[in-house]
Amino acid sequence: MEKIEVGYREILTNVHHQYLLYTDSNGNQHAASGWPDNKISGVLGTGKIVTTHGTYDETYPDHSQYPENEGQAQYFEEIVSGSDLSGKWTEIIQAVVDIEAEGYNYGSICIKVPKVP
Repeated sequence: MEKIEVGYREILTNVHHQYLLYTDSNGNQHAASGWPDNKISGVLGTGKIVTTHGTYDETYPDHSQYPENEGQAQYFEEIVSGSDLSGKWTEIIQAVVDIEAEGYNYGSICIKVPKVP
């Protein structure tokens, strides 16, 4: 069974960065993320949205074992599951690429994070 989840990485107390995580039927994981192009104090920032996507491993900027994420709690919320979500993931990646290409301004938003212990 495949799934797509929202990942919540706690970058400051009660401040979370969100990203998308896709797990395929072989257990391989892929992520898609966006950040401001001008980081302030390492975690917050301003400017245009820059995006990335790729294999979710210790070299991916949102992975729990990525050096800058040490000690940051992470939580996940499943948004969809099914036998083959590869087409949906391809659409998500194209949307991520399009968002950066459009040059949208980055803006932080406040939301309540679900399932936080």
